[in-house]
Amino acid sequence: MQQQNSVQERKKALLKIDKDKRRKEKLLSMYACVSNILPDLDDPSKISGYIVDKDKNAAEKFEYDTSMMTPLDVCSDIWKRISADLC
Repeated sequence: MQQQNSVQERKKALLKIDKDKRRKEKLLSMYACVSNILPDLDDPSKISGYIVDKDKNAAEKFEYDTSMMTPLDVCSDIWKRISADLC
């Protein structure tokens, strides 16, 4: 009986993990659609990704070393790049 409960608890935990993963993927997709930014989440030591311009069929890569810039500086630079693409 205890083993059966343990299996059910594991199954429940795995389903929750899967549900959370799908939710995060949807949020990331929504963020990408709204901001035109596709983040690269592979290396947590840097902030990187692509700013995509669907109209021009182009993507501009960006990469910031978080040890060299403040979060505010990174954010400001990304906004400058986005607004430059819109003009």
